[in-house]
Amino acid sequence: MAAPPALPEKIFIYINKEARKTVNLLECGCRICYNFFMLSGKRNSRLPLFAAAAFLIFFTLFELFLRISGFNYVPYPHNSFGKFAELFSIKHNSFNMPDLELIWKLSPGTVISQNSIKINRKGIRGKERPYGKPPGTSRVLIIGNSTVFGWGLPDSQIFTNILEQKLNAAGGSPRYEVINGGVPAYSSFQSLRFFKKELIRYDPDIIVVCSKFSDCFCSYYDDKSVMASGKNYFIKKLLYLSRTYHFLRQAVWTLRSLNADFSKLPKRHRSTIADYTGNLQEFINISKSINARVMFLSFDRPEKNNITTPLSPYALNLIKISQKNIGADASRGEAIEKVYLSNKHLGILKIAREAYKAENRAADCSRVEQIMMNLNPWFYDLEAYENAMRKTADYNGIGLIDISGIYKQQPNRNALFIDEVHPGFTGHMLIAEALYKALTGDGPSVAGE
Repeated sequence: MAAPPALPEKIFIYINKEARKTVNLLECGCRICYNFFMLSGKRNSRLPLFAAAAFLIFFTLFELFLRISGFNYVPYPHNSFGKFAELFSIKHNSFNMPDLELIWKLSPGTVISQNSIKINRKGIRGKERPYGKPPGTSRVLIIGNSTVFGWGLPDSQIFTNILEQKLNAAGGSPRYEVINGGVPAYSSFQSLRFFKKELIRYDPDIIVVCSKFSDCFCSYYDDKSVMASGKNYFIKKLLYLSRTYHFLRQAVWTLRSLNADFSKLPKRHRSTIADYTGNLQEFINISKSINARVMFLSFDRPEKNNITTPLSPYALNLIKISQKNIGADASRGEAIEKVYLSNKHLGILKIAREAYKAENRAADCSRVEQIMMNLNPWFYDLEAYENAMRKTADYNGIGLIDISGIYKQQPNRNALFIDEVHPGFTGHMLIAEALYKALTGDGPSVAGE
């Protein structure tokens, strides 16, 4: 297969310029340290001591610089290429933070007002709840990734809150609490470890596991090899707390991949089918050991290549800043395409293609379409993971709520989504209704059948 077309030269000039700023900063620090060594060596024979002190001072100052500038890199699996533009020019408030055992986690106490997203002090989305269960309360714990989290929606419109309102609408006892255990981009490895480390402390009566998309995601790493354990755990933990470590780690990845042929990247799942099945089975085993009812929830996604992805306020802001940084003469298509370098989302390329069409730039439009064709799919072998979930549910005799059957009954299935993965308010209402019927016995154990 031929190498994918290159991105516009102006975009790479910009990225290289930002990368060069960083290299110059590091080079300046090293020169200062070197000169300090030489002067110290002429006056004092304790060169190793002075060398160590100089390096310590420099990297301490660089660490402070990264923290003051707001650098807080989260190692998402799809953020593996072209990050310099985002790190130094496109600033945004992140509600995630690096975590050695979970790779990343929600940042406790974060509030994002424009989307009405509230992360409580224990690091989960939603209101503050004590670990101890109040008398007369039944708890439903829903575990998963960004769809469970409610990506792109305010707290009032996500299905976990809608479900809690529906379960308590009639009053009486028990009173239900629905706990949102979703974290964007979490795989079954991360969700399982998060469950054992934190979520199980809420003493749930019902556990709903929703993990599939992130596991079959094609990534540059697999979660099992990244999660910290073993004899080097404490050394890795110290490194993970350092912004300098994350910066240098990402810089290496970026410089290695600026001219990468994305069509030749290996289709490496974040979880193998065997590991994914094992994680689902462990969820079941732990749930049974604490006498909790467990079920699976399988989400749907829009019909392939048949969705118009609207730009979110966040994406609009990225494009606005991108246009400013590239220059006033840059086109909207180029600005959007540069945003794609730091946010590997196929929807952004689709929007760039439409922008080039509006600008009558047929050659750029064709080039972007070729890049889209050469990219590894986000969800490779998705059906195999869906079958693994279904077989695990059947083997253990537990319920599986298949949302795709419900979505397909709607007149406009794609209208239920706000992008290529995440459902909007109407989609969340349908999920809440399906869960309500399954939990109250007012519907099939496998929704959509």
